[in-house]
Amino acid sequence: MDIYDFLSVGYNFLPSILFFIGLASLALGWAPKLGKVIYAYHGYSFILNYFGGILDLPDWFFKTAIQSWIPKMPMKEFDLLIFSTITVISIAMMIVGYLGYNKRDMIEWA
Repeated sequence: MDIYDFLSVGYNFLPSILFFIGLASLALGWAPKLGKVIYAYHGYSFILNYFGGILDLPDWFFKTAIQSWIPKMPMKEFDLLIFSTITVISIAMMIVGYLGYNKRDMIEWA
């Protein structure tokens, strides 16, 4: 494996990281008490992807974790549609979370 393949595999999981950041900003912006739920979902998706091969679960169940949507490079091909869709959804959640945080912040200090 050369350095290009190594970096492309790591960069392929950027939408997953952005998705968790988007969920956290959405929760903290609009419902701060639900911030702990993001940790639970992160743990759930980790366990599902880590132990998924042993559990023999249906395919639709694996798709509840965000990492299952991303193709596992270098065994599978890079999918620009999935990469860009998850990235755009994640950025939209970050923006909506930011707007909720600003609105909540203005209400508390008014």
